Parts: sequence; C-alpha cells; structure tokens
Amino acid sequence: MENDGVGGIFHWEHLDDEAVRVYEFATNRADVSTTEIAASLDVEEKAAIRAVERLSAAGLLRPAGRMDPRGSALEERFSAVPPDTARIQLLAPVIEHMAGLQQEVDRARLDMENLLPGYRASLLRRVCENSVERLHDLASVHQAITDLAGRCRGEVLTSQPGGPRSEEILQESLPRTTHLLERGVQMRTIYQHTAQYSPVTVSYVERVTALGAQVRTSAEGMYQMIVFDREVAVLPLLHDPVGALVVREPSIAGFAAEVFDRAWVDATPFATAIDRERTRWTTQDIKSRITRLLVEGLEDKAIARKMGMSLRSCQRHIADIMAQLGARNRFHAGYLIAQQELD
Repeated sequence: MENDGVGGIFHWEHLDDEAVRVYEFATNRADVSTTEIAASLDVEEKAAIRAVERLSAAGLLRPAGRMDPRGSALEERFSAVPPDTARIQLLAPVIEHMAGLQQEVDRARLDMENLLPGYRASLLRRVCENSVERLHDLASVHQAITDLAGRCRGEVLTSQPGGPRSEEILQESLPRTTHLLERGVQMRTIYQHTAQYSPVTVSYVERVTALGAQVRTSAEGMYQMIVFDREVAVLPLLHDPVGALVVREPSIAGFAAEVFDRAWVDATPFATAIDRERTRWTTQDIKSRITRLLVEGLEDKAIARKMGMSLRSCQRHIADIMAQLGARNRFHAGYLIAQQELD
C-alpha cells in the first residue's frame, strides 16, 4: 500500500490469507508481537514480520508499546485497529485529493469547451474558404467548368432544368463535352421534357449520345448542378442568374450526386424523334405534374418556371386541365383534384 496523502499514486496491495490470519489473531488479543504470531500460527518469523508490515501499512495494526512479559528485552508489539477506522485514515486523504483533482478536471474541461465554438467557427470558415468558391460572371463560370472537366477522371453528372437549352450555351459546352467523352469519362444528363421539342437541343443530344453520353428527361426539373467524380459540385448562386458556386467538399458533392441518382431513376430516355405515342405520353406526364403544382397552390408563373416552359404554354395546359375537370376556376380545380385523389 502506497499513499503520501496528497500527490502520490495510491496503490492497494491485496491482503493475502496469511495477512488475514495475522489480523484475526491480533483482534483476539490486546496486543501481539511477531514472535507470538510466528509461534501461535506456526509460520516463519519472516512471514510474520512481512504480514505485520503489510497490515501496519494498511492501518490495520498500530504499535502498542508494551514490554514482553517473558523477559526484560523490549519487543515491538502491535494492536488491531478497527477496519472502519483504518479505512478512514487510509482513504480520507486520497478521497480529498481525488476531489481536488476532479475540480481541476472540471475546470480544464470547461475551459476547453469554452474554446470549442470559436475553433469550430474558424474551422468552418477555413473549410468554406478552401472548399467553396463563388463566381459572379459567366466567363469565370465557363473557365471553372472547363478546368474541372479537364481534371475529371471518371464521371460527370449534369442536371439542366429550364426546358430547351440555348444554342449559345450548347455550342460553348460541346467541345468540352466531346473531349470528356472521348477520354472515356461517363456522362449522364437530365433535361426537362420540353427540351425534346427544341431542334437545337435535339441536335446536341444526338451528337453527345453518339459518343456515349446518356440523356434523360423529366417533367419537373430538379436542381441545376454539375458534379465531377462525386467530389466537386458546381451549383447556381442564389439570386445570381449567371454566377455559380464551386464546392470542393466531397460530402456535399456526394450528396448532390445521390440526389441526381434518385432523379435519374424516375427520368425517361431523351427522345430525339418524337412520335405520336411519345407526344401523348409526354404531354400527359407534363399535365400530371402541373396538376400537382396546382394543388400546391403555385401561381402560373411559378409553375411555368418549374416546368421549363413559357407562361403561355403553361396556361394552355392549365386551361386543358380545368376543362377536363369541369372546373370553374383554380380553386374549384384544386377541390376537384383533391376529391379525385380521395376517391
């Protein structure tokens, strides 16, 4: 047993059977000596001395200071101490010291925790500075996309809502896309159904699909994005129609890729040749999505924007839907649609 009462390391040495026998022997007498212990318990005197030392260190024996009645020579004698008393004397300084250490630990923990908000804020700021780049002009956006495409190793995912693509944008992207595909990079693109009615977009799709690209369409466009190798994402800037946000954080880019994958499953292959059956199916899908947006209470302009079509085309679809329902107005149409869903 070691304990200096304050800063030392407390170590408890288990009392073996021999020490327990010696202690029990001592409790039955007013005091004992090692000679008596050795003779009465039939153990070697060295073993008796060792047991007495261990019990004394534990506070279970204390010097009695009496003379051996068998002779004039003094022999150190010991008397038993109650275990509760020994425990208090032995452990009280340790417990007090531990309480002080706990207070120090609590203060250290609190100081560290108080530093965390500032560190996390600075870390987030550094991550944003290093991982997020804001571009506010079209030339910078095009240059960034070109650079990322040049470093792309295996996959590009693009979502381009808004209906038909402009000839200028498609001509700008064609050389870059061609080079990507010729290098063996896989490319998947999602447009909106309305893009299939644009000769310029159809021509572009025919050229890139011949090189291995995959293109699909959906009625309601998803968020605009380009994701390179699921590591870097190019996203639109809020309230900035020509700007872009380049995110070099794999977790965010990976999330964007997962969103794309889910939309891809529900999308249908881009039809470069529209026949009557395809036209009928596409029109029905578009009207189905418009109907859902009507139920959500969106205005005509918002619906047209989401569907990637002109306001006039959108209003024609809405008029057809209301005529099919026999609705007097938009509110009545919403009521009739809800009733049909309940039925």
